[in-house]
Amino acid sequence: QAVARLERAGFTVDVQRGPTTEQPPGIVFEQSPREGTRLARGEDVTINVSTGPPKVAVPNVVGRQFARATEMLTDAELRWRTTQVFSDQPTGEVLAQNPRGGADVAKGTVVRLRVSKGVQTVAVPDVLNQSQESATAELEEAGFEADVVTVESNVDAGLVVDQEPNPGVNAE
Repeated sequence: QAVARLERAGFTVDVQRGPTTEQPPGIVFEQSPREGTRLARGEDVTINVSTGPPKVAVPNVVGRQFARATEMLTDAELRWRTTQVFSDQPTGEVLAQNPRGGADVAKGTVVRLRVSKGVQTVAVPDVLNQSQESATAELEEAGFEADVVTVESNVDAGLVVDQEPNPGVNAE
């Protein structure tokens, strides 16, 4: 609209594009000479059109400890939001990010981080005196792998007589 209006008034228009937080993309945020200046027909008028807020490159913080990752994001003038998840990776390590490292985004963009809260542990179920089949099923349902060892015993054949780790112990 600005170009059409200036050309209808008889001016030559030079369009420059640049970042600004003052106006959304596509809006004129500056012109030269200023409005009201008298010019002859055919003279140049330069308008600066917003391309939106200045862009910054998102640092790649995957594999870094959370404290260092947030320093890097702060230095890049970005914000963050975290989700903690169980993982085999060390507690506090950044596992994933969105947007990805290297992406160009507006300053102040929120980068979503998935951060390890370590390995999940659960209490070992008590499977003593259960059948091998029942005990194995219960252990697998709890996320464990059953390693069956057959031993001589004076109890009914096929029943669990001992277990390791002990019932109630927290384990991976």
